Amino acid sequence: MTRPVFDARDVEKNRIPGAIGYVLFFVPLIADGSSRYGRFCANQGALGWLAYAAIALVFGVLNFVLGWIPLIGWLIRLAGALIRLSVLALMLYYAWKAYSGKAEALPFIGNYQLIK
Repeated sequence: MTRPVFDARDVEKNRIPGAIGYVLFFVPLIADGSSRYGRFCANQGALGWLAYAAIALVFGVLNFVLGWIPLIGWLIRLAGALIRLSVLALMLYYAWKAYSGKAEALPFIGNYQLIK
């Protein structure tokens, strides 16, 4: 995945709100809504939370439908928890990259744009 190019002053000024934006997507918009770097990080954070919500919804429905089966229900709950934990870990990893000034798009979903 290619990394977008940002102005060095923009990155230096907004790297902390940008990093927080991967976890709390609205923070870079509040800190400096005109920052291209901040908007990029906020967009990636919003996409990450949408992916997290979709995964939680899918596994919640699976648990509701199949959760009563002893082994299957346990495996569904375990898989859902591990996948949600992986998404959170991935978001923290990309937040660290944003803090370092090397913001990258999330895999698979990072090319979509919710916040322009």
